[in-house]
Amino acid sequence: MDVTINHAGGQPTAPSSASAPLQGANTPTDVITDAKGRKLKLRELTLLEEQDLLVAMGLEHSNNALVLGRAFMAARIAEIDGAPVLVPTNHIDYRALLQRVGKDGLAAVLAATATPDAAAEGDVARAKN
Repeated sequence: MDVTINHAGGQPTAPSSASAPLQGANTPTDVITDAKGRKLKLRELTLLEEQDLLVAMGLEHSNNALVLGRAFMAARIAEIDGAPVLVPTNHIDYRALLQRVGKDGLAAVLAATATPDAAAEGDVARAKN
């Protein structure tokens, strides 16, 4: 998975692998490019947005690490090709966001925000399989 990262006021960085973390990922001006060539602008969720997302997911889904992880990754996307993306406020909004972002968008967010420790854990898990 190749991801291009553009920092505000800077030059695009070379494509990175899925194990390379995004430097300064907490700034709302980081732009990544997914495998479909879409420009995804990332944001850091506020505490209130995180809480609202948990409530929107409901008790059943907010206890599921896989579902919740996908929800938080998708909610990090502030724009797709310049079009605003809202943080989901209910489960239907969440499903619509997942449909819009798709696997390529989630993979790009994961690749851009993964920490070196998380990437190493993924490498270990893949090696065990």
